[in-house]
Order: sequence, then structure tokens, then C-alpha cells
Amino acid sequence: AIGLFIFIVIGLIVFKYSEHLFVSYKTIGKTFLETIELLSLLMYILSREKNEDEMIKQIRLFSFTDSFAYMVILLIISPYFNILFGDPFKINYSATQIILNGLLFYILMYHIRKFKLKQ
Repeated sequence: AIGLFIFIVIGLIVFKYSEHLFVSYKTIGKTFLETIELLSLLMYILSREKNEDEMIKQIRLFSFTDSFAYMVILLIISPYFNILFGDPFKINYSATQIILNGLLFYILMYHIRKFKLKQ
């Protein structure tokens, strides 16, 4: 899943800087690659560990709740940044960007809590 994620990120970079593709192919390709990127992160999140016990399930649950709260706060606060700071800090999130931020935040919180558990 991580290899697929890295491959898709490279593909998105190529699509962003390619000027020779037609606009319709570029948008379709970008949408397709973003969807595959989200699916690969979802596969990584939902994959089970070798030794999964009740504590790991609880860590997953708390990480999911933190990730959901992060996405809600992000959606609530971003319009206020646009109003307060104007054009230089214009923040417009698409649905895929919000979900991607939430999934990456979940992975970060999961590994931080798991690392603290091992100490």
C-alpha cells in the first residue's frame, strides 16, 4: 500500500508539471490518481497487524476520533482564515484533499500512540 501511495504521488507530480497533455486527459488522470491514492491509504489503514490485541484496537479507535475531529476543525476554521487574511492565505479544500489530510493525520496519530505504548 505504501509503494502504491508513493507511485501515485509521483504520478500526480508528473501530471501537474506536464504541459503537453490535453486539459481533459489531465483532469481525468489527476482525478483517477487521487482516487487511487486515497484507496491505497485506506488499504494501509485497514490492514491488520501481526499481533493485534485489544490495546491496538483502542489506539485505532482514538486515532480515528482524533482524525475526525481534525477534519471537522479544519472545515470550520478554514473559511475564517479566508475572511481574516484575504487572498494571500486563500484556502480552498476539495473533498479529496480533506479526506487525504484526515487519513494522513490518522496514520500519524496511530504511530505516535503506538510508539508511546512501546516505551
